[in-house]
Amino acid sequence: MTLRFRSALSALGGKTFLTLMTAWTLVAAGILGLILYSSAREDRVIALNRATDSYRKDLVYRRWAAQRGGVYVPADEKTPPNPYLKDHAQRDVTTSTGKQLTLVNPAYLTRMVHEMSDENSGHTSHITSLKPIRPENAADLWEQKALQAFEQGARDYSEVLQENGRPVLRYMGAFLVEPGCLGCHAEQGYKVGDVRGGISVTVPVGLPAAAGLTHKGVSILVVLAFWTMGSLGIFLWVRRLASASRKQEDLIQDLELSSLRFRLLFESSPAPMLINASGRLLLANAAAARMLEADRPEDLIGLEVPEIISPDYRAAVTERIRASARDGMPTPPVQEAFLTRTGREVWVEVQTVPIGLPGGRATLVFALDLSQQRRDEEERRKLEAEVQHSQRLDSLGSLAGGIAHDMNNVLAAVMGMASLLQLKHESDPPLAKSLLTIEHAATRGRDLVKGLTDFARKGLHEPAVMDLNALVRKELDLLIRTSRQRFVFEVQLEKELPPIMGEATTLGSAFMNLCVNAFDAMPRGGTLWIRTFRQEGRVLLQIQDTGEGIPPEILPRVTEPFFTTKAAGRGTGLGLAMVYGTAKAHGGTLDIQSEVGEGTCITLGFPALLPDSAAKQMILPADLSPKHSLRILLVDDDDLIRSTLPPMLEQLGHLVEVASSGLEALRRLGGGLEADLVILDHHMPGLSGAETLPRVLQLRPEARIIVATGFLDTDLKILLADFPAVVTLPKPFGVAELERVLRLAAGRE
Repeated sequence: MTLRFRSALSALGGKTFLTLMTAWTLVAAGILGLILYSSAREDRVIALNRATDSYRKDLVYRRWAAQRGGVYVPADEKTPPNPYLKDHAQRDVTTSTGKQLTLVNPAYLTRMVHEMSDENSGHTSHITSLKPIRPENAADLWEQKALQAFEQGARDYSEVLQENGRPVLRYMGAFLVEPGCLGCHAEQGYKVGDVRGGISVTVPVGLPAAAGLTHKGVSILVVLAFWTMGSLGIFLWVRRLASASRKQEDLIQDLELSSLRFRLLFESSPAPMLINASGRLLLANAAAARMLEADRPEDLIGLEVPEIISPDYRAAVTERIRASARDGMPTPPVQEAFLTRTGREVWVEVQTVPIGLPGGRATLVFALDLSQQRRDEEERRKLEAEVQHSQRLDSLGSLAGGIAHDMNNVLAAVMGMASLLQLKHESDPPLAKSLLTIEHAATRGRDLVKGLTDFARKGLHEPAVMDLNALVRKELDLLIRTSRQRFVFEVQLEKELPPIMGEATTLGSAFMNLCVNAFDAMPRGGTLWIRTFRQEGRVLLQIQDTGEGIPPEILPRVTEPFFTTKAAGRGTGLGLAMVYGTAKAHGGTLDIQSEVGEGTCITLGFPALLPDSAAKQMILPADLSPKHSLRILLVDDDDLIRSTLPPMLEQLGHLVEVASSGLEALRRLGGGLEADLVILDHHMPGLSGAETLPRVLQLRPEARIIVATGFLDTDLKILLADFPAVVTLPKPFGVAELERVLRLAAGRE
């Protein structure tokens, strides 16, 4: 422990030293940078002033010479006659004493002065032009750049460059053509006021300091010395600080060890832990803060214990705190509800242990969060209830499916013969009316069987795109006529409601069922609200009454099969169960809200079809009627079907062969029987329709197939998914339905 403490202390001292040294170095570097920047700027200003002074001086004596047309000096080796003035009549003159003089023009004078000053002043000057007469006055590259700037309107130009490893300032000032200049330069095309050239001055930037050091070097040495003294002071201060900290190590070591052991155990515990004394919280670990939805454990310190306890358990907790303080004994685990800082209840299992602290006795509380466990149990109960409900519906559906085949065969015979006889006796109205009554009765029987089998199905037999508003208006006509004005109808149908995919007969029955239930709940009359609207991609149908309402204890059971609260003989207990099955088959939802004395509101929700999808679903094929009579093989094990269906097919102009089983049909096809279309019963002993279908297609790949069934189970749906050209014919059916399916099958590719 001592070594770790010393290492941490040493690391802290080293970190402090590095931090201070870094900051001090940055300060010194900043001072040095500021000094160097100011020095460089000052050196440049000084150099520029020297250059401009030289330029102005040259310009003054050049102007003086130009105004006087030049000066005469004795001709000798240093000042020979100017060869460029040979055409000048007065270039060479002789004084009265016989001394030979030669004319020095302003440019010649300026160049000679520059040669003399370059040797003594420390800077160089050069008179130049873009059109020089004397080659020595030709401009170098930098001077050309400056002269070109003059042509753009500038009158001076300067720049700091490096020459021979040292910075120099190059400056050029323009000189203009004056009247005295035209004597030599008029023939070059100049006129008074033109820029004829410039005077270039090169001046070194910065002057040497004492002892051969530059001003920059002196600045660096001064700042370096200043930085060294500051660094030494920082080192001594940090060293003294570390020494003082080490002397305090022995005084705090025992306290830190004791506190560390307890806090490591307390804070690292994954279980929520609290410490309270006299009913007030002293400490809480991170797990407890998370459980109680506090931002930090410190936010819980100082709270009264009852503040974190649900009101239903505060009395028991207060008594337990008193008993623990009185007896000093641990308490057994107990389940109770804590109250989080956001007001949410959290179920926990709590156990307390008395502990001793320097300030007196306290209680250590261990808490196990049971929230997830209780949520899992609640979810499991809900799932079990749904599974049981689904199983009861499936059982009822399976029972109904077992009798649906035979019942539908009977109804198919009745409906088929009734519709066939109507076609043959259209000229006998009384008989046709009686036959129509028989057909309607068979149709009602078919709908009853279909409603029962809906409990077992998971989808729709014949889904179609439909307008829910149109369905509601159609059913409302019948409801309003039969309600005997006992009820007030409030109808609110949303305009331009999206279409849905469904079965109109099934949904109509479900709607009528809900409305009849609402009437039964309002024996003295009342108001029935019927609404349609859209919500989040779904189409909703809502039926709300002002009836007696449903007690909350039986509300979860109202969709169970055979559950009813009506008197004997007034209800089967299948109404809401069938509505529930219809909603599930349509991929929808059923929501029931009710309050005793206020009424009931039931909402059916269905997936809305997108406009493009609805348009595609509503596209009908062109004329699907066959162009000639078909050779049809009917395969059904029921004598009633084999005796009633062939006359119907023959009435429609087709040739019919009959087989009583799938095996017989395969034998006859294998023996050479030609068939354009095969009608297969699905539920047959031996080979079923599903088993016969692929074998028929092996023998007659070009044949069209119709599967006739009164109950479309899952196995058949899976099979038909592999044979999209196969058409289903729901039993029972009449001649019109049979003709429609024949046309559809004949048109399939």
